[in-house]
Amino acid sequence: MLEQEMKYFKSIQDELKAKNPEGGFAVISGEDLLGVWLNRQDALKEGVEEYGIKAFLVKNIDDDVNHTINFTRNLIFRDAVSYR
Repeated sequence: MLEQEMKYFKSIQDELKAKNPEGGFAVISGEDLLGVWLNRQDALKEGVEEYGIKAFLVKNIDDDVNHTINFTRNLIFRDAVSYR
């Protein structure tokens, strides 16, 4: 799961680091980069709002690419989405 997202992340990681020298968390689904946020909670919130229950990757752009992945289905999003 998320193999395509990890492959895409690896291909753009250097570019993300160059564009975001302060670091951050990339949100990726397929080969779609939603954006980079400075903290993981904001990245997760935006990912849930954009992709819903569809699997997506939230990855620290400074991480070693072999670092552990968290899958969205294992996370609690009680405070991650706004109710309208």
